[in-house]
Amino acid sequence: MSAKTITKQVYLKKLEETLNEWKSFGAVSTPHRIVELMIELADLKRQKNLDILEPACGFCNFLIGIYLRYPQNNFYGVEINDEVYKKIKELFKDTPFKLIKTDFLLWKTTKKFDLIIGNPPYGIIGDGSHYPIHTLKRKKEEYKKTFNTWFGKYNIYGAFIEKSISLLKSGGKLVFIIPATWMILDEFKRLRKFLSYLGKVKVYYLGSNVFNGVSVSVCILIFEKGRKGAELYIRNDQSYNFIRTTTLTDWNGDILRFETEATKKLETKGTCLGKIFEIKISARSPEIKNFDGIANKKNKGMMPFMNGRNIQKGFIDRNNYTNLWLKKEKVVKLKSFYAIVPRIVVGHTKGGKIVAAIEEEIYPYVGDVYHLLPKITFSKRELKEIVDWLNSEELNRYMETLYKDITPHTTATQLKMVPLHKKFNTNLGTLFEL
Repeated sequence: MSAKTITKQVYLKKLEETLNEWKSFGAVSTPHRIVELMIELADLKRQKNLDILEPACGFCNFLIGIYLRYPQNNFYGVEINDEVYKKIKELFKDTPFKLIKTDFLLWKTTKKFDLIIGNPPYGIIGDGSHYPIHTLKRKKEEYKKTFNTWFGKYNIYGAFIEKSISLLKSGGKLVFIIPATWMILDEFKRLRKFLSYLGKVKVYYLGSNVFNGVSVSVCILIFEKGRKGAELYIRNDQSYNFIRTTTLTDWNGDILRFETEATKKLETKGTCLGKIFEIKISARSPEIKNFDGIANKKNKGMMPFMNGRNIQKGFIDRNNYTNLWLKKEKVVKLKSFYAIVPRIVVGHTKGGKIVAAIEEEIYPYVGDVYHLLPKITFSKRELKEIVDWLNSEELNRYMETLYKDITPHTTATQLKMVPLHKKFNTNLGTLFEL
């Protein structure tokens, strides 16, 4: 089959758009420009006789892209979906592609590869009403037993990374486009340790709006087996030119941040929030669903639930945006720390931004609101100075620089690492000498 025929059949017909079932496996079609970019970043030094694998290959976009450039290699694709497999077997019957129908995560093979490249499925496996990947629900327990990096509400792309690395030759390379959440979320702490132990990572951050109709911030992960360290790159402009922002020669699996000289300087000036505050999160929706004493309308002696919308810069809006009410005497039974006042509350953390206020009354909270519980005694003036700093443009620039828009909300781990400005060391006396 000629290159011209392949291009016409694959890139123009877009067969994947007709197969909705494919999406239930967590698959998302990769834009052609991203395919080309990833092949460029793979930087194939040797262009012949390589063993190249595309897991969850779908319509083989990456195999085709490499085949059109470097046809004198060995090409393998693994696909789990019956309908997709039938179509690609027919479509590529005259190519040298070796296509295998199986569950890649449970694939038993002794074959090792020089390059593994692709766009693995994204999503959490579970019930279809709550989680995107419900087709594989019956296999979840087997996956959990198989993968050492599986932790918490693990996203399936983490398992694809672990499996792929196990199939690389020494010196082999993995090139995946994946959500950037693995860089900072606690669910991926085992994966980060795994990556740091076995090789070197390069991260090319693309941000959001890469996939049509999918709101997720993504990066290209390049893993080189047998090397060490980590390098982070961001786009220099609207094109796909990158500049390196961070080099970690001795990366040990800690969260990855886009550090600059300015962020490092700020972190040397004061202590971090986690040393002087215990950080708790509000009750979540499943917790309050069947909690005794909650109502959908106000009755005598009931308190409105606060959520992220209530937290403004330096004050709390007491409007009820949740339409939920709780008997006053039940508030501290829902979460005992609601009784700790005054304390700092942090809400509306979307996009890495921090909005903070002082809570001086006993109200129930629900959702993504963090509560900073003092480990030592603060005056109200001291708390206000900290709140002013958390709401400052300087601190929010710091957060945006380090974390971009990797996660929808700032995490507790990120909050614990937030530095306090040097001026607080002076104003608060020996407070930070802990």
